[in-house]
Amino acid sequence: MYDYLDHSSFFDAMVTGKERSLTNVVFTSGDAKRDAQIAQKASQAGFYNLAGHRSVGGFRASLYNAQPEQAVDDLIAYLKNVEMEYLND
Repeated sequence: MYDYLDHSSFFDAMVTGKERSLTNVVFTSGDAKRDAQIAQKASQAGFYNLAGHRSVGGFRASLYNAQPEQAVDDLIAYLKNVEMEYLND
């Protein structure tokens, strides 16, 4: 997940280095209104509770130990599609 975010020209990982959590990955597109729209669309696509903390904003992907790796791959694929959609507008 971090590899994708680190190479994305659209999303930005909000935490770097040793402070990064392996369980909760936080990131943003840099625009609070756009983040809210993306989070809403994500729920419609089956990615629930992606919105970040109300005081921080952005997104929070919770990757607990019961989360299958395929789900992370699916989320990355979804985010790549969102990135392409917004960059092509």
